[in-house]
Amino acid sequence: MSELAKSGVSRRTLAKGAAWSLPAVAVAAAAPSVAASEPVPEAGLQGWVNVQKNCYRLINDTLTWDSQPGLQGPNDPFVPETWGLWVYHSQPNWQFSDVTITIGIPVSGAVTGGGNGWSSPTSVTSPWSGFNAYTTQYTGTWTHHSDPDGDPETYPVAYTKVDGRLRLTASGNFDNCGNAKTLHLRRCVTITRPTPRTGELPVETICFTRTIQL
Repeated sequence: MSELAKSGVSRRTLAKGAAWSLPAVAVAAAAPSVAASEPVPEAGLQGWVNVQKNCYRLINDTLTWDSQPGLQGPNDPFVPETWGLWVYHSQPNWQFSDVTITIGIPVSGAVTGGGNGWSSPTSVTSPWSGFNAYTTQYTGTWTHHSDPDGDPETYPVAYTKVDGRLRLTASGNFDNCGNAKTLHLRRCVTITRPTPRTGELPVETICFTRTIQL
């Protein structure tokens, strides 16, 4: 859509919600004897982030990643709880470390952001050919949400979610900004299980990559 920037410079803004999610990895094996016929539910890494591109005529173009767009206005179609990063089918005593989000963009430019438990983004060797990559690490707190009915087969399930809001901004002169750009998002988390159930690993790293066009 078209709108007027605060500076008075005409711009074009595009945005979409990008699922951070889906499979993860994990384990599906027989549970303890109290429920011997039920498999241990698979743990997974999931989340949503709003990705927005602003194309300006006279100043730097921008790309933004925001994990809590519900704060931006009452007309957001998603409730805030759907945004962010979380591990589902989790247990209250699980511990999380090495939590990273890596973005891959097909242009060079300054990337800023962090805060709320997220580190300032740093340039890293890109796993994607022709893309510049930047990583931020989360060292903040998490909140566990229990399964309300105790049934891992029905929604909602138990999950543990980061408390810190992620917001990153890439700024630069993007060639043909109005054309669709390919963007990569990769997130990883290491789970430590003090009391792993049958079939579960005591320590496990889950990663997942999402590619979008914007």
